[in-house]
Amino acid sequence: MTPPAPHDPDDRANKPIHHARHMRIICTGAGASGLLLAYKIQRSFRNYTLTIYDKNSDVAGTWVENRYPGCACDVPSHSYTYSFWPHRYDDATGSGPSRVYAGSDEIKGYFKGFAEAWGLGKSSAIQVLPAIQPHVKSLTTFIRSPTWIAPPIGSSGQREYTEEEKHVFKTQPGALLRHRKEIEDGMNKYFAVFQKNSAEQSASRAALTTSMRAALSTRPDLAAALIPDWSVGCRRFTPGPGYLESLCAPNVTAVLPSPPPNTGDVTAITPSGTGVITAAGTTHPGPFDALICATGFNTSFRPRFPLVNGATGRDLRSEWAPPNDARGYLATAAAGFPNYVTIFGPASPTGNGPVLGALEAQADYVCALLDRFQTEPVASFAPKAAAVDDFNDWLDAFMGRMSTAGE
Repeated sequence: MTPPAPHDPDDRANKPIHHARHMRIICTGAGASGLLLAYKIQRSFRNYTLTIYDKNSDVAGTWVENRYPGCACDVPSHSYTYSFWPHRYDDATGSGPSRVYAGSDEIKGYFKGFAEAWGLGKSSAIQVLPAIQPHVKSLTTFIRSPTWIAPPIGSSGQREYTEEEKHVFKTQPGALLRHRKEIEDGMNKYFAVFQKNSAEQSASRAALTTSMRAALSTRPDLAAALIPDWSVGCRRFTPGPGYLESLCAPNVTAVLPSPPPNTGDVTAITPSGTGVITAAGTTHPGPFDALICATGFNTSFRPRFPLVNGATGRDLRSEWAPPNDARGYLATAAAGFPNYVTIFGPASPTGNGPVLGALEAQADYVCALLDRFQTEPVASFAPKAAAVDDFNDWLDAFMGRMSTAGE
């Protein structure tokens, strides 16, 4: 941390020790992370101003933007919550999820209910295909790469909650807590799957290969193209009920991935607007009545806006642009960018469970940092480059033992 300038506008030398000076905090984004940070700050601090900016007109982040057919979370709904704010089956703060895997509308409702209760507000193709396949005359899907299609994680699968179950969740908090813990326990048991060369990794790979081959038994060509040759967990595996079966339907044409130039990678739309062109230069003229861009999410960790150190002129977007790696400290800060913190930054631990638990740990760390900033004579803070290097050296050594390092 950098000591204050000789001229101290806060006159801290004449203030009581640990005097909480006024803080001005800007938060970019009103999704799960932004709402969580607002809640933590509201409960932990006084004498501050918090302004949250979001490009959308409503809270809930990605769950505002994603409304495609079949959109849902791939984590059981009663685990995809803040630990301190379970789903509530009442009209005041939300009706609670109707299914084991909640749809996007119910998840958006959870975050909106949370924001209202606390006064804070004012792998998509795998979900889309089985949702629309029964309702269209013909469908062509372009597949850029193989992926492991997994059974439901941490639960027995998708189903509707019965009215009796909802009543129990509403009236018996202990029963709801046990249900949440059972789901969490089921997901945590998957951790050994992510360890390279472990017995659990081998067993999981064999089981997923068998289940995918069974689902694609009528189309061995699809099985050969879509079953990955890399470890389970190298990329986040995806629960996709009905996806593989939909690929085998007679009204579906699958354009499969290939070595570069990739025949399954769409790079352009034809001038007519009714066809597409792939990286291999192949034109699929259609005509298609609708083009659905199920292209996933940007996971580069690069800021979506200019983030510039005024003293040095360095822009974090350039610092973390390829071929450079996004290198932060504990997923919360970057060297050379003072008074800037991130939640869910590089190296966030979310491989084998819901992201919200990791967000809570990071928000607590940020609040501890803000407490020191508010009550001690500090003008700015940022991790030292050596600390960032040490952390990433440790991280690389640890991840080398995990399936995410590939084979």
